[in-house]
Amino acid sequence: MRRSVAKSRCSICKLAGRMMNDFLLLARGTNTSLTVVLLLSAFGCANIAGIEDATRQTNQSMGGTGSSQSDASLCATYCDAVLADCTGDFSVYASRDTCMGVCNQLRLAGKTGTPGDQSGNTVYCRLTQATSAKSTGEPTDYCFAAGPGGGDICGTNCEGYCVLLQQTCPIEFSTAQFNNSLAYCLTNACPSIPTLDAGFNAEQQSGNNINCRLYHVSAANADSQAPGTHCPHAAGAAPCAD
Repeated sequence: MRRSVAKSRCSICKLAGRMMNDFLLLARGTNTSLTVVLLLSAFGCANIAGIEDATRQTNQSMGGTGSSQSDASLCATYCDAVLADCTGDFSVYASRDTCMGVCNQLRLAGKTGTPGDQSGNTVYCRLTQATSAKSTGEPTDYCFAAGPGGGDICGTNCEGYCVLLQQTCPIEFSTAQFNNSLAYCLTNACPSIPTLDAGFNAEQQSGNNINCRLYHVSAANADSQAPGTHCPHAAGAAPCAD
């Protein structure tokens, strides 16, 4: 309703603008009060346009069309789905707090994404994969991608790892190993970390491999004390070492 009213006002203002010059020509040397009225009308239309611009800017800052969920609601929805639909050998989070922490870090890194994402390092892509695990009954095909690493569908494991390490473990990320650079982490540090043939599982908590590091960089988000325990492991200290 508000949008239709705004469009109507905008159309009226545009019409008034096109007629303005003609009216002003007629007003010259005649009735100056007419000029005043027209100028006031123009001022009113400018205000309406300003209100519309402000509304547009507000909508953009709140997520554009308003069709997507709020960030807090999105993380709750995502964690509800992935914790319910990816369990046992396909579990990708040790706890709900860990899941919520990872989701919030992705959001803060600008990785919210768009509803229905099928790929890319975003929360919405991970939600798509988690819900697909339930709807298809095929957790093997979807749960690894629904986890923190993205399983080469919702981003590569290196993309998930490097973004989360940057957000969660700034002390470790600032060392020479990562050069305090996301690009350096993606192109130099992470590719040298051994991978495992099996997809990520929250039970893989040791060994010199990307799965161990993903587990610990995720666990570092469980609570305020967790980074002190898990960030060194996430950066490659034992138990994520040979």
